[in-house]
Amino acid sequence: MALIFFILFSGLCLKAKVAKNSSLEYFTKIQP
Repeated sequence: MALIFFILFSGLCLKAKVAKNSSLEYFTKIQP
């Protein structure tokens, strides 16, 4: 049970990191 929770948690962290990086790239591209 703990292993499944850990995998889900790490997956969410990875998604959050990717979303943060993509949004940063998006904003830096918009900036002149």
